[in-house]
Amino acid sequence: MTSDQIVGIDVSKHTGIINWDIIKRQGIDFAYIKSTEGADYLDPRYLYNIKEAKEAGIPVGAYHFFRFHRTGKEQADNFLSQVNVRELDLPPVVDVEDWGQYNFSKNTGIVSAEVQSFISNIESRTNRKVVIYADKNSYRKYIEGRFRNNPIWICSIGTPPQISQKWTLWQKSQRGKCSGASGIVDINLFNGDSKDWKEFLQN
Repeated sequence: MTSDQIVGIDVSKHTGIINWDIIKRQGIDFAYIKSTEGADYLDPRYLYNIKEAKEAGIPVGAYHFFRFHRTGKEQADNFLSQVNVRELDLPPVVDVEDWGQYNFSKNTGIVSAEVQSFISNIESRTNRKVVIYADKNSYRKYIEGRFRNNPIWICSIGTPPQISQKWTLWQKSQRGKCSGASGIVDINLFNGDSKDWKEFLQN
């Protein structure tokens, strides 16, 4: 990583206890924090992490893990009942991936339609664009060619993303270590310079 790169982390309860002041001193530019999952789950570390990261001066955002067996509307309701999107620095994220969906239908058309329902509900109720996170395989299966107007956050471990549309965020590692975090963190890069970053924050 070079000094002019915009570098961030994303975390969840699995990261464990985090001292956000120490994270800030390491030059971390942003943090995405897991908030919700499915229609009724709230990450037990979300409220603490959001509060402490904001107080440390780190731009923050929230992400929702999308469950294939619940409707997009149900999941949008869960997300918005737990997350005050207007108070966050970064646009909201929906995490779409086959991982963890072992017992549920993976019909491409149905999943994509429910993701669209989630996005439409969030955007109409918050006036903020939703970012879509996906690994490469899930991107090609559920996202590619369907969500041209949404920023893409792509997981591509170790190698720069090669996808059909411009990506906004790149998750390059899922085994990162930061002083101040008891567990591992995911490391992400923003695709742009400081001017682009300011525009992204204004979304």
